[in-house]
Amino acid sequence: MKLNERAENYEPVEFKNIADFDKIPVDMETYQKEVIYVEGEEPKLEDFVKLKDDKEVEYEVKVPKRVLAQLKAHLEKNPTIKNFSVAKTGEGKKTDYTVIPLTE
Repeated sequence: MKLNERAENYEPVEFKNIADFDKIPVDMETYQKEVIYVEGEEPKLEDFVKLKDDKEVEYEVKVPKRVLAQLKAHLEKNPTIKNFSVAKTGEGKKTDYTVIPLTE
């Protein structure tokens, strides 16, 4: 296909961050896959979940290691947590995540 044809048919892919979802169940199935962040470097194994938005569109969403660590700490203190949300601040390498247990 020619570049101009590709451009005419182009539809941007929408990506979601874990912080874009209001409620995440703690018992969701996770899976790992290799991700290459810098060309030429070894791939890194990352954790992912599949989450649906309000319109029931499913997204593959990375679970940052900071989120896993905080969720672990919350579950150690309160193993009955069923759902949580994530607040995100910053961008790029300065991104920070805060896990918020939900009481529903």
